[in-house]
Amino acid sequence: MNIKTKDTTYSGVATNPSTNETLNIKFKSNFDPTSSDNPFSSFTTAIMAVYFWISGDFVQRDEFNFWAIDVFTLIASIFLVILLQNMLIAFMK
Repeated sequence: MNIKTKDTTYSGVATNPSTNETLNIKFKSNFDPTSSDNPFSSFTTAIMAVYFWISGDFVQRDEFNFWAIDVFTLIASIFLVILLQNMLIAFMK
């Protein structure tokens, strides 16, 4: 399955001061989801990405345009909060 990414484009106008020529410039980010930067490329890196969601680091969710990523984020966030609360209660007993 090929999960599409949210393409980030930057655009603007540049002017050559010597000729007063204006150029419309558009850049596209070079994010490659098949590279090793993809945190969901393996099970272990996906677990680590979910672990970092505890501190509010949602970079992975913001980069991918796929409904399963949003569902996985929601379920994992709820699951991790419940798990950590239960561990805190267990340590207090």
